[in-house]
Amino acid sequence: MAFSMMAALGADNKQSPNVPEMKLLDINDLVADKNNFYRVSADKDIEKQNELLKADVLERGIQEPISVIQIENGKFKIISGHRRCEICSRLVNEGHEKFKLIPAIIRNDIDKSDLQDIKNVENEIDLIMSNATARELNDWEKIQQTSRLNDLYQELKKAGKKIPGRINELVAQKLNISKTQVGRYKKIDKNLSNDYKKELQKGNIAVSTADALASKPQEEQEKIYKANPAPKLDDVEQKNIPTDVENDNQPAAQWDNAISYPDKIIYCAHKYRADNSTSRDMNKMHAAEKVAKCIIGYPNLCFINPIEAVSWLAYELLGRKSAVESEKIAMRYCLTLLSKCDELWILSERSEGVNIEISFAKAHGIPVFDYNNGVNI
Repeated sequence: MAFSMMAALGADNKQSPNVPEMKLLDINDLVADKNNFYRVSADKDIEKQNELLKADVLERGIQEPISVIQIENGKFKIISGHRRCEICSRLVNEGHEKFKLIPAIIRNDIDKSDLQDIKNVENEIDLIMSNATARELNDWEKIQQTSRLNDLYQELKKAGKKIPGRINELVAQKLNISKTQVGRYKKIDKNLSNDYKKELQKGNIAVSTADALASKPQEEQEKIYKANPAPKLDDVEQKNIPTDVENDNQPAAQWDNAISYPDKIIYCAHKYRADNSTSRDMNKMHAAEKVAKCIIGYPNLCFINPIEAVSWLAYELLGRKSAVESEKIAMRYCLTLLSKCDELWILSERSEGVNIEISFAKAHGIPVFDYNNGVNI
């Protein structure tokens, strides 16, 4: 059977109301989504990508249909494919009339009458996810998509839609970043001054600098901006720790603002149990030494030493619980800590307890790294 483009585009098929249909749409009938914060043009890096995309479209045409929903007056709002539409518009302006018609998937499962409807929120989530995986993003776009995706899941939750797990964890999973990074991006979006947001959007400051600036009050950010619109991280961090906490009316908030969030939280697995207290103390000391080396070698990460956090239980429960019961309680505390971390690092040979922690991590999708051998497991 000969291939029929019109058949492929659904011209010969009767579509059921909720099945997406494919058509060739006039470029003049397409409307950009106002919620699309991703770069389309007027950016040095994106224009380089646009030139490559333009050459590809000229050679092969539009290989992947855009996605749209129909709105009023015969127009269609773009869900994904803004850059493809931009390229086709440029080509039409250069005299390539064949690009005036663009292949499009028309979504019919969106409720257009109520912009707050759950389906419309899910539609915007689709927009974010299609862009998150289909293009190279700059720091500004990553921050915006993280913050917006968080807001959208909050809307779904308020509307009564069941959200699996915590929203921060869901956003991290969807965007393939750590929970800590989600918190970092949200903090920047919420607390960074408008002036510095513009500099971040232009690429004039790094995201690490933006994070440090967002830890400071707006008034201090304004002062720094007047002196230096595009500071480096070192310029900001040297003033990041408050020195006059005791005279501040809100010392807790001031210390909180001083925090520069790490990229990831690492659970450090090290053997502890031994036949005698001397051996246990040696294991505890060796674990502390290994964790200290990790902290020095990886200053952008936060390392958790569960032995320091939980070993006190053995003494507190002595005489109240059996040794077996005490160990079970201590391991439960350890696994609870592990569940909140982004990765597990093995710092010693594998004891029974370390193997339990590895099994737990793998069962819960937590990456495992053998620090001594430098390999992922």
